Amino acid sequence: MGKRIGVGRVTRRTKFMAVGAAGAVLLGGIGVTSLAAWTDQEFVQGGFNGSAGVGTSTFNVLQSVAGDSSSFTDRETSPGGVIDFSSVAAALSPGATVYGWVQLKTDDPSIDGTLALKSSTATATGLAQYLSYGATIVPDTGTCTANGFATAAGTASNVLTAAGQPVTADSTQTFTLAANGAETRTVCFQIHMQDADVPDTAMGLSFTPIWYFDAISS
Repeated sequence: MGKRIGVGRVTRRTKFMAVGAAGAVLLGGIGVTSLAAWTDQEFVQGGFNGSAGVGTSTFNVLQSVAGDSSSFTDRETSPGGVIDFSSVAAALSPGATVYGWVQLKTDDPSIDGTLALKSSTATATGLAQYLSYGATIVPDTGTCTANGFATAAGTASNVLTAAGQPVTADSTQTFTLAANGAETRTVCFQIHMQDADVPDTAMGLSFTPIWYFDAISS
C-alpha cells in the first residue's frame, strides 16, 4: 500500500513538470516570431553632365609635310609622309648638308600627349654609314634652314637629336602637343654627309631614312 502511494506521487509530479516545460517552449516560440515589413529599392547610374553612360577619350596625332595637298594627314604605318630635303638630297657629295621639316599636331578632338622621335633604321650600312642627322624644334617651316636649325639647337629644350648622330639614333628628349590641335610643332631634320673618308664605292648609292614619332597620351 505504501509503495503504490509513493509511485503515484512521483508520476503526478513528473507530468506537471513535463507540461510546464512544454509551455515554456511555446511561449519562447511566440517571442521570436518576425513581423512583416515594407521593402523598397533605389537605383542610380553613372554618367556625366546629366547624361547616362561613361566613355573613353581619343588620342591622335596628325602630320603635314611639304608635299601634302591637304593641311594635315594621319599616317600611322611606315613609311609615312616624305620629308622634302630638296633636290640636293638626290645627289649628295661629301660634306653636304640638307634640311627638311614635318609639322605635327593633335587631332580635334584629341587629348594632349608626349612624343619621342625614333629611328626605324636598325643598322647603318651602305650609304647610311656615311650619313648623320639631327632634329630640332623650330618656330615654323620657314626657319628650317641652316641658320634656323643652329638657332634652335642653342636651346636645349628644342633639341630632339643633336646634330652628328648616326641615322640609327633615337631622340634623347621628348616634346609635347596640346589637346584638340591647339598648337603645331615643326620638327626640322638635318642630314649631313661626312666630309672625309668616303670611298668611291659610295658613289651612286641611295638610302631612305625612316623615322617615327612614338606618341603617348598624357
